[in-house]
Order: sequence, then C-alpha cells, then structure tokens
Amino acid sequence: MKKLRIGVVGLGGIAQKAWLPVLAAASDWTLQGAVVAYARQSPANL
Repeated sequence: MKKLRIGVVGLGGIAQKAWLPVLAAASDWTLQGAVVAYARQSPANL
C-alpha cells in the first residue's frame, strides 16, 4: 500500500497537541511540506 502524503498548514498549539503526536505514532505517511505564517501586529493589520 502507498504511504499517505501529508502537508501541514500551521504548526501552532493545536497541531502540537493534536495532530503531530498522532502523526509521530503512525508510520504509513510521509511529510510533503509544512507552512507557517508569521504576521506582525500593527494598526494596519487590525
């Protein structure tokens, strides 16, 4: 059977507490990519 190819969008608290532990325990997948967005707080962004 082929391995599941996974892309992760966001690596914040929910990913660290929910998704990443589950993925770490599984062996039938490969990481294809991960994206994290950083934005500075400024009045223009509010």
